[in-house]
Amino acid sequence: MLLGTLATSPWLASVRRMRANDVAFSVPKLIAYVFLLTPGALDDAVLLGEHQRAHGSRFEFTVVHGHHHDGIPSALIGGPGSGFWEAVQQTVFALAFLQGALLMLFLQSLIILFDMTAHQYIPGVFPFSRFVIIGHLHHMVHHYGSVRPLGLTGPPYQLDVDAGYDPDNRRVRWFVEVARQYERLDPVLFEQFPRLSGSGNLRRRSRA
Repeated sequence: MLLGTLATSPWLASVRRMRANDVAFSVPKLIAYVFLLTPGALDDAVLLGEHQRAHGSRFEFTVVHGHHHDGIPSALIGGPGSGFWEAVQQTVFALAFLQGALLMLFLQSLIILFDMTAHQYIPGVFPFSRFVIIGHLHHMVHHYGSVRPLGLTGPPYQLDVDAGYDPDNRRVRWFVEVARQYERLDPVLFEQFPRLSGSGNLRRRSRA
């Protein structure tokens, strides 16, 4: 388990990102990527690759990531978007405890608050699904039993669409109809959600 956890830790993920961005490996650069550069250096394809590995590997899904999908699709499953051991791994192997108790508590609170709003897929229940509709979070479909989309929001959906994901699918249409009943939003937002309108230019996969 320890070897498996090391293999899936943020350190190895940072090595993958360095390779994807053609950065020559060195220990100082690796440390910089883990602690400083990761947010700005994230590559959509690498992110989706890591998420796909978490679902494709029996070890990773059973021990690390899978718990994130065990609960009902309500806010607290998103804290912070990980399984039980995945959360421990992100904290311990990323040496987050070196940030100091107050700073770590503050940062983790922000992360959990964001993930709670980004994972509230039961319309009408606090903290409500407004953010999901406004932000075009089709990640909801992933938590209702579909492998794709593996991206959380924004440009990563282009990679999912290229891989065959249809944003206007039956789960999305069902969610929109339920959300209409419980969420007070501009009707235009409900119309845009299945088409991902307003979330950037999306190239539809060629059906030829």
